Parts: sequence; structure tokens; C-alpha cells
Amino acid sequence: EGVNALNMAQLAIGAIHTLRETFRDDDMIRVSSIITKCGEMVNTVPAEVEMQLMVRAPTLEAMLESSKKVDRALKAGALALGGKVEIRNEIGYLPLHSSRELTALYRDNIKSYLGLGDDAFISEYASAGSTDLGDISHIMPCMHIWTGGISGALHASDFKVTDREAAFIMPAKMMAMTVIDLLFDRAQGAKTVLDAYRPVFTKDEYIAFMKDHTGTDTFDGSAI
Repeated sequence: EGVNALNMAQLAIGAIHTLRETFRDDDMIRVSSIITKCGEMVNTVPAEVEMQLMVRAPTLEAMLESSKKVDRALKAGALALGGKVEIRNEIGYLPLHSSRELTALYRDNIKSYLGLGDDAFISEYASAGSTDLGDISHIMPCMHIWTGGISGALHASDFKVTDREAAFIMPAKMMAMTVIDLLFDRAQGAKTVLDAYRPVFTKDEYIAFMKDHTGTDTFDGSAI
């Protein structure tokens, strides 16, 4: 009947591309996709296509809103050809929600140890990258430290460590000094960090959030 699953997938990917101009620059949305399975033979109409997509953003709100748009694009591809799409949504790593107070302790230690000024730091860095620390940072104070001593691009073949002292030793020393600051004087530093922190979730709320945004949505375009 010519209901081509590959064509549906291509339409969906095209629809996602047209959505990109609806993404706010400040939200730094990243939508990545690959086709992992497509048909059985080149001279037959593909009956099934499997895809993997990833939606990333620096905030929960932007991530969830963009994910809804991507779901609509997938359904649009199915609707156009009268096919079906099954969307399995799973929450991956959450964006970083770093503690400014905790990060400031680390920064101050670097400044005093190496005699650096404020211009040597980027204290607030927004990124669409993701890590499991993002999940933890929504429940308790966390910091994600970037350091030097490397060359090349992250996750690329040209990445390599060029200065072991800067990449490994110095960050470890600064972490130790930060721990001392947190525990000194009956842990007054740690109490200050905790008092200033506003968690996004309790542990139970986090678990409920993950469950609420994990599930399967089936759309039948042939029924419309």
C-alpha cells in the first residue's frame, strides 16, 4: 500500500529541522537523531524503522517543552502517510543545577593558591551537555569543575592530556582544600552552602518525576 516507514521517518526528521527556528537561543536546545534499523531489503517498502533521538537543554522546562515538539514531529510523519508511530520516552541525565556557593569556595581556593584574578574564571557556564551529576544537583548541592591541561575537543579522537599537573593533581588539591573549608569550624562552610541551596526535588519527588516522564505513546495516523 506504499505506507513507507522510511518516508515517515524522513518526514519526521525534516519536521524536527523546521522546529529548530522555534528554539530560543538562550535555551541552547540540542536535538540529535539516528536511524538504527530500516527495512529488510532495498527493493521492498520498509514496513518498520527504528530511531533514537536525544533532546538536551540547560533547564528542565526547555528540555520537556522541546521533547513535546519532537514528539509532534514524529506523529506528523506518521500522519502524513497514514502509518503508526510508537514513541518510547525516557528521561536521561538532567541539566546541571550547580551550587554557586560551593563553586565559589573552589574558585577562591584556586585564586589564593595560584594568585589568579577573577578574569581567569568562568563562574557560570551554561551547557547543553549532560551528566549524572545533573540529577544529583537537583537534590543536593553540587559543583561541576572544568580544568585545563588538555588539548583537542571533548569526546573526539584528538583529545589528549597535555599537562598532568593541571589536569589531575591541581584539581585534586583544590578539592581537598574545599573540603577543609566545608568542614572547618564545626562545618560552618557546609552549613552555609546547605542554607543557600534550594533543591528542585526531594528524593521522592525526583523518583516520581522520572516515572511520570517515562512511558510509551502510540499514535495511529491511519485512523485519521
